Amino acid sequence: MSTIVQTYIEQGNDLFNEEHPDEALSYFANLRSTYPDNAEVWLHSAFTFDRLGRESEAIPLYIHALELGLQDENLRDCLVCLSSSYRVVGQPDVALSHLERARSLFPQDLVVLSFLSLTLHDLQRSSEAVQLLGLALIQESPDQNLASYQRPLRYYFQHIAKQQPSEQ
Repeated sequence: MSTIVQTYIEQGNDLFNEEHPDEALSYFANLRSTYPDNAEVWLHSAFTFDRLGRESEAIPLYIHALELGLQDENLRDCLVCLSSSYRVVGQPDVALSHLERARSLFPQDLVVLSFLSLTLHDLQRSSEAVQLLGLALIQESPDQNLASYQRPLRYYFQHIAKQQPSEQ
């Protein structure tokens, strides 16, 4: 991304951070018009709506940012935030599909695994959620006390009985 566009994005984020959310929304709308093919402009526009609790308005912006193409941390952040927005608007199944994509691209990313576990819990798949978080904790924790119990804990977390979604 060009330095000038990055500077413009930072200016829009500064507006929001300085508690000028309406100005930030207008600013990003203008930026989307000026740079309609820039995925990061669309991504940061979506972030602004999302931070204002306007997830339903953020969702199409996230989707468009994905269509334009994102990489690395921006791709991860977009998939996670899009999924989180879908959770908030009551569509955890859609959230799960995006988080599964994020997990395939970023298999050890704790942000992805954390949001995935929340979504699994929403879908009444709490055993899978606990299993996911437990295995991530064992793998990523620097705690030496935990390390001495790594083998039995890994076994127990791997063998948590899978719950079936409850009948409604």
